[in-house]
Amino acid sequence: KSATSGTAISGDPGGSAEFDFSITISVPANGTIAARSRQITVTTAGGQSATSTLTQAAGDATLSVSPNAVTLEADGEAVTVTVTSNTSWSVE
Repeated sequence: KSATSGTAISGDPGGSAEFDFSITISVPANGTIAARSRQITVTTAGGQSATSTLTQAAGDATLSVSPNAVTLEADGEAVTVTVTSNTSWSVE
C-alpha cells in the first residue's frame, strides 16, 4: 500500500505488530551545490511518532559558456555569450 502526506493506511495493518512496512522515497538528482535535507514523520493513530531525516549530498558545481569561441569583425560588433552555471561566477 502507499500513502501520501497525511494519509492513513486503512485497516491499521501494523497495529498488531504482524507487519513491517517499507517506505520508498524517490528523489531527483541534486543539481545545486548545497546539500538538502527533509524529514519524514510516521505517526500512529494514538499520536506516537518517529522521524527520519533524509540528507542528499550536494551536486557538483557546473559552468559552461556558449559559444566557446567567437570571431569578431575588425570594425567591432556586439556578441552574446551565454553562461550557464549553478554557482557564482565572474567575468575577467
